[in-house]
Amino acid sequence: MAELTGASAAIVLRPEAVLIERLEVPDREVAAYLEAFPDPEWPQRLVHAVRVGVFCLQHAVAGQNMEFVRRQVEQLLSEIEKKAREIVPEIRDSLIGKLARFMREQ
Repeated sequence: MAELTGASAAIVLRPEAVLIERLEVPDREVAAYLEAFPDPEWPQRLVHAVRVGVFCLQHAVAGQNMEFVRRQVEQLLSEIEKKAREIVPEIRDSLIGKLARFMREQ
């Protein structure tokens, strides 16, 4: 169990939950969202909003990671393609040379 105490809030992390005491969320949109529901539903709605927010954050990070991987793969493919183009003339010239020697020997 970890505990973080700020100026006005105490946050206790447990394996299965987070306990927040004296937390103020200075955000008008959060307040407006909760105001749309009856007072007894506010804790449940706030917990749901936190869950949705964490879900979105986790997927945003995953999306950024996928974008990074995609760019890295594209860069590697580009480098491989470039190297392949450089090798092809060498292989062609080598084959032509070998064919020419073979034809002279015949």
